[in-house]
Amino acid sequence: MMKNFLLPIIFILISCSGKEKESILLSPETWHWRSEDKTEQKAIEAQKHLPEKALEENSEFRLLDLEKLIDKSPILKTEGFGNENEESRFIVGDIIILSANEKLSYLNLLPKTTEDNSYIIHLIIQDLKDNSFQVAKQWVIELDNSDSNTLAEFYEKNKIEIAKIFKNEHLTLLNDKISFNSYDSIKDIHLKYDYGNTEQREITGINIFNKNQKLSNIQTSKKTLCPECDSVIIYKGDYLGSISLANNKKLLILGLLEHVSLSPSALHVRFVRL
Repeated sequence: MMKNFLLPIIFILISCSGKEKESILLSPETWHWRSEDKTEQKAIEAQKHLPEKALEENSEFRLLDLEKLIDKSPILKTEGFGNENEESRFIVGDIIILSANEKLSYLNLLPKTTEDNSYIIHLIIQDLKDNSFQVAKQWVIELDNSDSNTLAEFYEKNKIEIAKIFKNEHLTLLNDKISFNSYDSIKDIHLKYDYGNTEQREITGINIFNKNQKLSNIQTSKKTLCPECDSVIIYKGDYLGSISLANNKKLLILGLLEHVSLSPSALHVRFVRL
């Protein structure tokens, strides 16, 4: 009977002894390190999940199939190089929109027009108040060293770094629905071009009208025509449709064709607030 009574007491003493040893081994400095490790781990986990959630919820609004958007425009379609099936072909990139509040933020995979064994991705942040933009980050991806074949795969591998940029720029990730409006649904929009004095008839500015009302003007002189173009010659353009944001803002999607010698035209995409 006494033996049965002593067993629980012995068990409690052993448990307390183990905890006491652990408390002796863990100095205040160790407690501080463990606390920091847990906080850092939680921050990393949060950074991993926020961008992923935003991308999955709105993946249907990624502008992936740019060639099909071009096919709606008679102006741009005539510039494509045809194949035996008379289908237009352009050198196109890829775009994923990550944020669309006061500022529009998107990843832009540029169309590859050179023989270099690399391609370029930009993270572009555009102020929707005046359509001005900044290139927040540029990545040069070597084809030989890359296992990311799509922009979505690139984002998956770099979303923690992108989340840090968003934090520094005070941006919030996309959490509102975006709707796409087709080319045919905005027939009242028309564009008037300003040309430079070059043989290629380089576009130096685009005036956007809704019927007879002027809505916007974008120019190369103010570096607003094409974020990544620099010295690239833009010789043709048309709208590809528009997107409507949850805050009632509407953005026109412009398709701008780069002059490329002896090859199909390369398409650059530009968003302009209407």
